[in-house]
Amino acid sequence: MLADGLVDEVHLFMYPLVAGAGGRLFPEGGASAKFTLGGTEAYDGGVLHLTYMPVQ
Repeated sequence: MLADGLVDEVHLFMYPLVAGAGGRLFPEGGASAKFTLGGTEAYDGGVLHLTYMPVQ
């Protein structure tokens, strides 16, 4: 969907966790797209809600 330009917004919820290793959210060599941060929201437990919108 990213490669076809069909994404209007991306909502990410980031949790405060240190794991030391893990998988990537988007794989290397995948479709590239440029996004700008559209909004943020912080919750009591340290969780962040990040909203990204594609750059036109």
